[in-house]
Amino acid sequence: RVEGDFEIHSNNSLADLDGLVNLTAVGGHFWIVYNGALRDIDGLTRLNSVQSRPVPIEENYYYGMHVYGNDILHDLDGLTALKTVGGNLSIQRNYSLRNVDGLSNVRSVGNDLYIVSNWSLDDCRGVAPLLGWPYGPPYDSVGGSIFIEANDLGCLSQEDIFFTFESEVKITEAYIGLLGRAPDPAGLAYWSGELQSLVASGQNVDIALKKLTNDITLTPEWIGGGGSSGSAYQSAAES
Repeated sequence: RVEGDFEIHSNNSLADLDGLVNLTAVGGHFWIVYNGALRDIDGLTRLNSVQSRPVPIEENYYYGMHVYGNDILHDLDGLTALKTVGGNLSIQRNYSLRNVDGLSNVRSVGNDLYIVSNWSLDDCRGVAPLLGWPYGPPYDSVGGSIFIEANDLGCLSQEDIFFTFESEVKITEAYIGLLGRAPDPAGLAYWSGELQSLVASGQNVDIALKKLTNDITLTPEWIGGGGSSGSAYQSAAES
């Protein structure tokens, strides 16, 4: 445990945090910023809380947990034990980050939440519980404001994140109705992404869903007589 602040800052040769495997808590702020060679943070798998001490209001932006400017960091899987962040939780400008699944067990953020300018980030489902899915505010667990923007499609806003879930439900229902089975992960991701893209381009969600339902009936599984008979054929998206 670190009682005070802990900063991992501008270490251009640091590839991982495996040496921190026994770290369970940071009493002050915890920064992981500008580490250009950092590939993963899997060494933090026992970290459960950050910023347990009071936060001065006039300096509150700097307190909490910041993961910022780590160019090749691709996930946050090392944070799966993290439950509480007393200050801000800031995930910004990590340009290779693809998902935030590692935040799926965070149940409380004391101040603001920032998920901003992670240009490859298209999967933010990991923070849906924190955002109060399926209702959103005031059922979220963020004490301050929520900033989710300038990421990739699927993580452009809180509404975008929730629509990802809704898309998966709609595609699953369409699969069961047409093919008599749920989609496999690859098919679900493909068709959900197609639905999100159509809606993002301005199409009404119901019209977009009808288009995709028609497209599913043009796949080899449907054409091959799969329908609701449970055929072993796969759709083109899943093959």
